[in-house]
Amino acid sequence: MLPARWRKPVALAMAVGVSGLVITGVLWRQASFDSAAELQTSFEHDVHNIKARIEGQLARHELVLRSFVALFGASDDVSRKDFQTFYRSLVQTPGDYSFVALNYIEAVPVSNLATHISRVRQDGLPQYSIHPPGSRHLYGPIVYIEPFSGPNLAALGYDPLTLAPAHEALLRARDTGNLALTAKLALKHDAAHPEPGFSMYLPLYRWGASPQTLAQRQAALIGWIGGPFRSKELLQDQLSPDISQVFFEVYDGTEPQPEALMYASHPSAPDSAAKRTPLHSAVPLVYGGQTWTLMLYALPGYGTDALVQRPQWLAASGALLSALAAASTLLLGMFLVRRKLLAQQREELALANQREQERHAAERVLRDSEFAARMALDRANALAKRLEDQQQQLEQQVQQRTAELQHSVTVAQNALAELDQQKAALANSVSLLNATLESTAYGILVVDCDGRLVSWNHRFVELWQVPPELLVPGSKRQVLHYVADLTRDPEAFVSHVTQLIALPHNASSDTIELADGRVFKRIS
Repeated sequence: MLPARWRKPVALAMAVGVSGLVITGVLWRQASFDSAAELQTSFEHDVHNIKARIEGQLARHELVLRSFVALFGASDDVSRKDFQTFYRSLVQTPGDYSFVALNYIEAVPVSNLATHISRVRQDGLPQYSIHPPGSRHLYGPIVYIEPFSGPNLAALGYDPLTLAPAHEALLRARDTGNLALTAKLALKHDAAHPEPGFSMYLPLYRWGASPQTLAQRQAALIGWIGGPFRSKELLQDQLSPDISQVFFEVYDGTEPQPEALMYASHPSAPDSAAKRTPLHSAVPLVYGGQTWTLMLYALPGYGTDALVQRPQWLAASGALLSALAAASTLLLGMFLVRRKLLAQQREELALANQREQERHAAERVLRDSEFAARMALDRANALAKRLEDQQQQLEQQVQQRTAELQHSVTVAQNALAELDQQKAALANSVSLLNATLESTAYGILVVDCDGRLVSWNHRFVELWQVPPELLVPGSKRQVLHYVADLTRDPEAFVSHVTQLIALPHNASSDTIELADGRVFKRIS
């Protein structure tokens, strides 16, 4: 049983270790997913590269056939010597291309059969004949073949139209005017030891023409340029060193049937268990009107070591780091517990010392307090005497100030009474003035220096017949414009009034003629 003080560090260390392992598991799982995804992407890239390399190989060999088509299109009569010379100039090094041979196949209707055989024999081949023998409406014997040596000699005069895959491709090339690949076949050159192979053909039309319709193509056909291949020789170099861990098979057609196998990249094909790898792909390759199916599998160990082993390294590193973290946490926890115990002991000792110091300090404070109390009592007595003297002085000052305030109040009351008398006298004067203004026979209108209406009498309203709504104190121009419209010369009236307002200290006297014939005297 662990002591209580050690339980928390041990539990914390275990929690850290378990958390580290959980995080490691999550990271390992994610790394496994990422590694699998990267392997899948890398494998798909390799699949694309292999397919592209095969297509590139086929296209490179197609260009050779098209060069021979151009040779026949540029000349009315291509001789055997011309064919041989062109072949040697084009295919200088045998290893550059994978052709078993390059041949010229002549289209010979049955009506021209005898003439054709006679012409070829006269060309230096007295033993020439078409094989296999038999009667058919169209023959397609090989007339020129290069290199003209070895097993290729046996192919001279051979009619590939008698071979079903070649027959279909030859007629397709004739009818479409395009390159045609055959299905899987065994070459005539390999009769002794058959190997999977195929041929590609391009049609030759009379005078190098490019007929536009099916009937025109069939009528203008003079033959074909053919190139037979052994599948192995064409496809064996399609794996670059960096993708050597990919196994691929090439099948003729759309289904990977055993009898349709044309090529396997490794001598011993992986067993069925190896073919069940997640990294596999079936890719169609269409070229020359023929479909091949590429079956690709990743061999064991596919992918870089770092990519494959990354999850394992992550798991091992995570487990080690988790263990180190747990051990470090345990050691740190034990260290903290020990430090806490030492701190508690130091605190207890310091507390005891502090209590002893406090006792001595309390004794000193008690002695000092007694002395301070005596001193404070003496100071309090002196302060009380001084406060009593100050209180007497304040009482005298308050009495003096109160008398002064009473005198000030009396003076203010007398001043207010006198002011009320003055206001009454002024109100009486104003009343008398208003009565005088209202009783006079003159019409009176008063404005300030800004032309604002200040006051008027009823006689002015009667003489000028001013509407009450215009008589608003503070209004500026309403009354002026109204009375101006009643005069015979409103503009002169307004101008003169404006001048009078601008010069308030000037006196004037004149007459005003109204439009209704009345005449007023104006005094300003």
